[in-house]
Amino acid sequence: MDYNKIAEKYDLYGKEAITDWLLGYDNVAKNLMPLKNKIILDFGCGTGKFSRFLRDKGARIVSLDISKEMLQIAKQYDCKNIKYYQINPYDKLNFDKDFFDAAVANFVFSTISSKIKIVSILKEINRILKKNGLIVILNSNWDKSNGREFIPFKLDYVKMTLWD
Repeated sequence: MDYNKIAEKYDLYGKEAITDWLLGYDNVAKNLMPLKNKIILDFGCGTGKFSRFLRDKGARIVSLDISKEMLQIAKQYDCKNIKYYQINPYDKLNFDKDFFDAAVANFVFSTISSKIKIVSILKEINRILKKNGLIVILNSNWDKSNGREFIPFKLDYVKMTLWD
């Protein structure tokens, strides 16, 4: 899926959507408490809605996404205590080992068709987490969301593969 093409629509959806909160954003945040002065990685931040929420609770946020357009929209909002970076999620992340207190990945892994790639990303996130760091993953049900249409976009159907 080309997230650059849906960035504006995705951002508009994010302004009015309560579904994300009902599906678990609040629970993700609760698992990260206390947030004050923690350095948190938001992997797959989209237009930064959840990054801003965590920042407003006192955390310092590093937000990563593959979409240049999503990040451009995110940067139009208040960026205090948030750093945005475009990445290739399958490359090594350019952060030192033991840098982050915690990491979140909301609705990211349901868009990746390869178990090998998912494991690779998780290993890399684990590398940059502090020893007792926490990763909180919020994901939709693969079987029920694969190939489905959502308000701002339609997920392409992907066949899960073990090998790339």
